[in-house]
Amino acid sequence: MNKKITLTTVLVLLLQFWSFSQNLFEENRLIYSELDTNNIKAGILIDKAVNLSGIERFDGKNTDIVCNQTLWQEMFFELYYAKNTPDISNIYSDINFIFGRKNQFSNGKLIPIYLLNFEYDKIKENAFDDELLLLKDDKVIENSDNKISPYITKRVFAAIPYKEHTYYGNEFSFIFNGNFLFTNTNEQITEIIADFDNDMGEQQVNIYEEIPVSYTDLGLKYITIKAITDNNDTLMSKFQFEVKDFDIPDYDLIRFETDDITGDIRYYCDCNHTYYNNRQIAETMCLLCFQWGVLEEHICRSGGDLYHFRANETPNKQERIILVVEGFDVGDNMFAEELYGDVFNRQKFADCVLDNNFDIFILNFDLPTDRIQNNAILVENVITYLNDNKPNKTELIIAGGSMGGLVTRYAITSMEQNGIDPQTRLWFSFDSPQEGANIPLGLQYWLDEFYNDFPLPPLKKKIDRLCDPAAKQMLIYHFLDYPNQAPERTQFVSDLNALGYPQTTRNVAITNGASDGSSQGYNNGAEILEITWKIGTAKRRYLTAWAVPNGGNNFVIMQKRKVKNNGQIAEIMIEKKVTGVYPLDACPGGFRGTMLELEKALDPLFTIDAFHHNHAFIPAVSSLGLDVTQLDGGYYYNFYEEEPDVLLSKSPFDNLFFPKVDKSINQEHVWVSFETANNIFDEIIPFDIVMGDDPDWQTGE
Repeated sequence: MNKKITLTTVLVLLLQFWSFSQNLFEENRLIYSELDTNNIKAGILIDKAVNLSGIERFDGKNTDIVCNQTLWQEMFFELYYAKNTPDISNIYSDINFIFGRKNQFSNGKLIPIYLLNFEYDKIKENAFDDELLLLKDDKVIENSDNKISPYITKRVFAAIPYKEHTYYGNEFSFIFNGNFLFTNTNEQITEIIADFDNDMGEQQVNIYEEIPVSYTDLGLKYITIKAITDNNDTLMSKFQFEVKDFDIPDYDLIRFETDDITGDIRYYCDCNHTYYNNRQIAETMCLLCFQWGVLEEHICRSGGDLYHFRANETPNKQERIILVVEGFDVGDNMFAEELYGDVFNRQKFADCVLDNNFDIFILNFDLPTDRIQNNAILVENVITYLNDNKPNKTELIIAGGSMGGLVTRYAITSMEQNGIDPQTRLWFSFDSPQEGANIPLGLQYWLDEFYNDFPLPPLKKKIDRLCDPAAKQMLIYHFLDYPNQAPERTQFVSDLNALGYPQTTRNVAITNGASDGSSQGYNNGAEILEITWKIGTAKRRYLTAWAVPNGGNNFVIMQKRKVKNNGQIAEIMIEKKVTGVYPLDACPGGFRGTMLELEKALDPLFTIDAFHHNHAFIPAVSSLGLDVTQLDGGYYYNFYEEEPDVLLSKSPFDNLFFPKVDKSINQEHVWVSFETANNIFDEIIPFDIVMGDDPDWQTGE
């Protein structure tokens, strides 16, 4: 029996029949699956997607709403999902190509502006009241007795840059690349007018034309784009662009690529986030991925860019060389500007190194989340290159931040054990997870649970990075393997222990963790993150994550939802408890603001609250190479009060640096404080150094 239904009731229906087997997007498509696609003239019915982006606001008629990458990607995702015949396998790969590091524009010197210009159909507000659409057997159908279309055609127009920031003094150009105009219309853009918010006003630009842009001040810029079509329509969009306060010196780029390193070919299963060494096993374990064609072939090769910043006094002599190796690049978006300006040059540290006649080489991996062993082979090649090309016998200094400390340790020890002299006098392990890293287990389960319900691009990227080989090698606990250790970590720890620590170098460890055992500012088992959402008049839903408790059997995530079982609607709780795990989340250590990152990423789409912004990423005892089972206080060990000789005797390192001035403060992961910078200089230059004109350096703070 057909019955009249309102649009609001349909929205409520989406939650009522939300089952265990499919995410909300798939359930939504199922409800509209009986509609005749021949009547959807634009080929896209946006109602089939869960509208989180507010796509109707970006109609090309005004610039009151500012677009950003999160909203642009979500609109792109929703348009894909709402197609009459969506190509599910390409949704994420297309987004990764557009914004990924393999993009030809990734060096930041040329920034393309992407244009989204789509027509789509939407169900009219009165379609159910006027009985243009009906509900039958829990599905929406067209009323064959009514010849009026239930749809209205709308447009979305949105512009966004490949990178949403630059650095003060950086020479770069914007470009409108015709390959990055995404549209389903036949109309042509005949003219583009842009205002780059640089006091130059509006200017006409051409497709494929490089437009040099410079800014004389810092802060946020609001760039307006107007596109005129051959139908004489004017479409407008506005996006935000930031000018950051870093001016990096010129550098040379040396490209490194290795041949097939191991001969391994792995296959990544998108459903259960697992790499398989055998394709047949992968196809058996994940038939759906195989059928969709998203069983990704991953060949174990390694490559990277080596950025050479020359010493200020002797730019062509390379009298002293420091090699800095990057870590686990979660966002896959760290390049020369970010590695030098945002990481190494805090407190003007890198500038001071150049002033003291050092050449700095920074290695940026192509695959910064691949197996650590693969990138270690690349580091071996770079060390050999530097030693073969240096003009003197001066030994290298090598520093690895975060995962880079593991990669460089593996590379140096491997060279030593194979009879190759690394010609390195000093090795720094900077807040590196020598004994393992931590992402809150509750947060991992939270991400997985929420992604299963809302397979959004920002969540997809974070889940993939969490399940990449290097992450599984480093994390003490991984949600896919708990209560067991990830097999990738078990094997890596075994390999690393067999190699030990470098024997021909002086080894120095640095931690960003509070040295007196102080926590991250909240208790074990505290609530750390909650997200809520509401569709129509349905009851608000929530998903909550907690920090790991100290003992006991307690929640780390909880979600309330409705399901349909045997025709009956029931409200259930999805929950996960853990027991017998170390309380790592709030322990002393270099912190990451993962909860805050999620809040910022999802805030445009949901109501989300990060009750605590940070968590211990690299526990302090791990970065100092200490065996937690042998320490009073475990991960909360107070090494500030320990006698220096006793502390060193517990560590495999020759020297340890940790906060003493602010012993109770946990610092941001790989943060270079003034204290840390002075400690490093005491090691690399055992005599007076030139401190430059920075007043903070002069006072020794």
